[in-house]
Amino acid sequence: MSNAELCWLSITDLAARIRAGEISPVEVVEALLERIEAHNDALIAYLHVDRDNALKAARAAELEMASGGYRGPLHGVPVAYKDIYDVQGLPTTAASKIMAGYIASQDSTAAARLRQAGAICMGKLNTLEFASGSMDVFGTARNPWHTDMTPGGSSSGSGAALAAGLVHGAIGSDTGGSIRGPASFCGIVGIKPTYGRVSRAGVIPLSWSLDHAGPMARTVADTALLLGAMAGADRRDPSAAPQSVPDYTAGLNGDIRGLRIGVPQTFFFEALDPEAEAAVRQAIAVMESLGSQVRDVELPHAAYGSAASWTIAYTESFAFHRDNFFEHSRNYTPAFLHKITGAACLTAEERLTAQRLRQVITGEFLTALQDVDVIVSPTIVDCT
Repeated sequence: MSNAELCWLSITDLAARIRAGEISPVEVVEALLERIEAHNDALIAYLHVDRDNALKAARAAELEMASGGYRGPLHGVPVAYKDIYDVQGLPTTAASKIMAGYIASQDSTAAARLRQAGAICMGKLNTLEFASGSMDVFGTARNPWHTDMTPGGSSSGSGAALAAGLVHGAIGSDTGGSIRGPASFCGIVGIKPTYGRVSRAGVIPLSWSLDHAGPMARTVADTALLLGAMAGADRRDPSAAPQSVPDYTAGLNGDIRGLRIGVPQTFFFEALDPEAEAAVRQAIAVMESLGSQVRDVELPHAAYGSAASWTIAYTESFAFHRDNFFEHSRNYTPAFLHKITGAACLTAEERLTAQRLRQVITGEFLTALQDVDVIVSPTIVDCT
């Protein structure tokens, strides 16, 4: 198998071949390093490539498996982290000058759990500054499908690295679309898990009440494997849900007969590129042809969600950045500084109004989900 073929294997396929002894983790890491060297200057997907430690971990995984110490389907599988996640011994920059010189003293919980599962860290991936601003400090990540285009944000490097075959699994975060957007733009898979499903300990926050940590990969099965390893209660994060973690791969049997699919009739389909709408409608038609039941759902206040989430996210973000805002504001890029400056000017009444809107919109979704199992919509809607 060529190096290029190694880089494009799914995690599921790679794991099976590693366990069977057909492929060495060292071979996989070396293939990725070669590909990163060839393409990262153009894509700027990685901000830090942990070459030596990745090779060291690959050799250790190979020896451990040879002695019968197989840890599971992520053992020897390369992953990389959006650069707001702490990984012990590596810099966490959040794509910002503010974080200059910071080296993580311990793993974030997500990184620790993946390390325990045997995954190999390839490095840290590009992001918008503090998951929201710009990529002016280290360079702007590009979409591998067309390098004049964006890979989406803010898990930009995660989407680009997966779409370019520079890693097999990536870990992103999603506050208002930061996993789902790059997944859509780059043609990969991303999961924004239920709030609290994955611990955010050791992850730089944008918004405490809206942030979600989640996996990104090239297949649904791969993201299910990653989510299963990452999820679960955590003493380091009080918001982490105590519920047990199921086997997320168990439901991937392809049978959706009887699944009730809700399709919103307002907002989500009102400002779409015609090609995007046609693709979504075609996907819905395919699901219906496979036996699902398609129903209309009403979400009348969804259009106000963007304004409400902006208010909530950036007032919380300002609270986190308050000291640096007053002492080191020139070290922020203008894109991020303008957002937290605007949030600082909001009133308590405006924040409370946003929270009330959040409750109304959440209630409408919960009501809709009493009659359907899932709600299908386009990923990106023009909210201007």
